[in-house]
Amino acid sequence: MPSDALFEIGCEEIPAAYLSGAIRQFRELVEKHLSQERLSVGSIAAYGTPRRLAAVISDVASSQPDLEREIKGPPADQAFDADGSPTKAAIGFARARGVPVESLVVRDTPRGAFAFATFTESGRPAADVLTEVFPRVVRELRFPKMMRWGSGRFRFVRPIRWLVALLGTALLDVEIEGLRARNTSMGHRTLAPAPLVIDSPGAYLTGLRNAFVMVDQDERRAAVLDGVKAAAEEAGGQARIDDDLLTEVTHLLEWPTAVCGAFDEEYLSLPQDVLVMVMRKDQKYFPVEDAQGSILRKFVMVRDGGKENLDGVRAGNERVLRARLADAAFYFEEDSKGSFERWQTELKRVIFLEGAGSMHEKAERIMCMATWLCHQLSTPLDVEAAALRAAEICKTDLVSRMVTEPTFADLQGIMGAHYALVWGESEACAAAVREHYLPASAGGPLPGTPAGQILSIADKIDNIAACHLLGEEPSGTEDPHALRRQAQAIVSVIVEKALRVSLRELVDEAVAALSSIEPAVSADEARERMLSLLDQRLEAVLEDAGVEYDIIRAILHSPHDDLADAAHRATFLSEKRKEWAAFGDVVIAATRVANIVRPADVPDTDYAPELFVQEQERALHEAFAPDLGAHREGRLADDYEALLRRIYQQKPVIDAYFDHVRVVIEEDERLRDNRLRLLRSLDDTFRRLADFTQIVQGQSSVASNY
Repeated sequence: MPSDALFEIGCEEIPAAYLSGAIRQFRELVEKHLSQERLSVGSIAAYGTPRRLAAVISDVASSQPDLEREIKGPPADQAFDADGSPTKAAIGFARARGVPVESLVVRDTPRGAFAFATFTESGRPAADVLTEVFPRVVRELRFPKMMRWGSGRFRFVRPIRWLVALLGTALLDVEIEGLRARNTSMGHRTLAPAPLVIDSPGAYLTGLRNAFVMVDQDERRAAVLDGVKAAAEEAGGQARIDDDLLTEVTHLLEWPTAVCGAFDEEYLSLPQDVLVMVMRKDQKYFPVEDAQGSILRKFVMVRDGGKENLDGVRAGNERVLRARLADAAFYFEEDSKGSFERWQTELKRVIFLEGAGSMHEKAERIMCMATWLCHQLSTPLDVEAAALRAAEICKTDLVSRMVTEPTFADLQGIMGAHYALVWGESEACAAAVREHYLPASAGGPLPGTPAGQILSIADKIDNIAACHLLGEEPSGTEDPHALRRQAQAIVSVIVEKALRVSLRELVDEAVAALSSIEPAVSADEARERMLSLLDQRLEAVLEDAGVEYDIIRAILHSPHDDLADAAHRATFLSEKRKEWAAFGDVVIAATRVANIVRPADVPDTDYAPELFVQEQERALHEAFAPDLGAHREGRLADDYEALLRRIYQQKPVIDAYFDHVRVVIEEDERLRDNRLRLLRSLDDTFRRLADFTQIVQGQSSVASNY
């Protein structure tokens, strides 16, 4: 009969930042090893708190299924003589495999006929399998930082203090580094510190809940959220919920109880970003706001414990918060007495990157890049003025008292925007200063203003160029300067905001702006590596948008210097393939042209229509004359719908050309070269939309919506 199983690792406090990944990894490892061991189970649920990781496995089969195995032995002509009698080789092989020599069979293989032994391997009991699997899982768990303790060499995130391993009601003989599993767990550290007997896996969650431990992280998260919301509503407001903070708090405790506190009204004069940062980063508090989103003088904290002595808990946290807010108020007041001019001078003493000058020099490069981008994008004069002034001052808050305090380091740019308003800069300038670090993470919000978008690109492309010139580009899993994230941010801004700018020229400008530094690699090599990195990020952005891999490849193998245009073509083709049955015929037609012309290495020169001698040549030329003319004149038409429609409609003309015209094998060299140049022009024109040879072709159809 199937039984449930439980495995719990009890340890000292696991860092909250590690717990989500550890829970996911724990479940995946248990599932992987049980699958490898062919042990059938129903479901696997993984749980985690700061003091434990656990897996509850339902419907574990009583044993592995028997396994029919077949092992190859000696070649048949060595195993049996001419009369078919077994030789010494066959007898020895059968003895080694524990089977009668009469049971050997001969099977043909790609390498000839061989003798095979077949036998049944009995499945092992589930208890034996789990006893081996559970320690294996523990040893394969990985964390950002691991430690050893005592005199052993075993490494884990924190010292392991107890183990629980059960199959049904039976205790499993699991041992890790001398620590043997028992049927006793531990409840809450202060509310139920005594050992807790676990009778069976089914009693695990309830038993620990009775001992003031919510093992299920989803249940615990919901309890935190409900408690925070209720406490904020009782205080006359609503909690400002941050998902990252909610997850962090969930992983910091085992028994949540929400408590509302307050701070002095005088601190409401601080920027709301500062208030939120003090509460969130230092104290893990949830701010309370009114219906309009303005911060009230209230906060909600979540304690790991019960409802006893809540007044004392509240008072203690209010006292701590008051001290932190007083520090913040002092920094803000001192900073407000300064000036951007003074801070710009101080930036000359702040190193941007070893070998790439100071932050003051970086700000000057950002101004150059912003100026270039404004001209490329033909931005209005007011946007250009805001962008250039923001570029001039966007890094100055790095020397402010507020941002140099570790607690508030994440407010760089945000504090610069506040100080810009304090010192009379325009709203547009302040917004650009605030937004130039955006997006701060993959999928994070993009800068919303044109000036902010320009500054964001200028700042990040300078970072990428400096690192590549200094030989510090990403390598494997190493990316200490977060260049992949910044490259993806550039691509995302350009694509999402449909900014029409040349990627190669952007890279060229960024590298040229750093001409005064001593590079570790040549400028040409740095440019190519930067373009490769940005190509990879374009691929990632298109994947996130749901574009199929072969469509992405078709775009990357076509001209894609204009990222906004490339993304538009990718989504256009992806949608067309789904909705238009004749899409496959377009792929066939375009691929047929490419397969002839590309291997021939045809020069990019004009063809001569007057050299056409067959009607099919003239028909092909006339069918695509407008597109070919635009391509020769360097005009890039954006009407992809029309080009796609024309390829489909003129597929019979393309087919007739290849059916009747000799292209490569031609005695007259002039005719052959002219025909190849016609096809080269046609292929280049089609590739303006996509490299159709990269698209995986299914069954084509002649149905059409056109």
